[in-house]
Amino acid sequence: MARVYVTVFDPEQAVTSIKALNKAAGFIRARLGKEMRMRSVPEIRFLHDASVETGSAVDALIAKALHQDSQHPEWNPDAADSDGDSE
Repeated sequence: MARVYVTVFDPEQAVTSIKALNKAAGFIRARLGKEMRMRSVPEIRFLHDASVETGSAVDALIAKALHQDSQHPEWNPDAADSDGDSE
């Protein structure tokens, strides 16, 4: 079995898109066999790749943390050493 991970940029359409791809998997498999002239083509299963959504969520968390840190300079240990003294 070949697993094909698919990124769907509209998360609301992910389930519908993956279902449609899996429904067409037999047709896609047959076309692959003809186009690639392969004797045997593995069964294809399409799966949702959520890495884009996960990455966006991590970026948002980092941005939120940086914003919160900027509101509290006393939390920044480097800020305490910024009195002009260099060691």
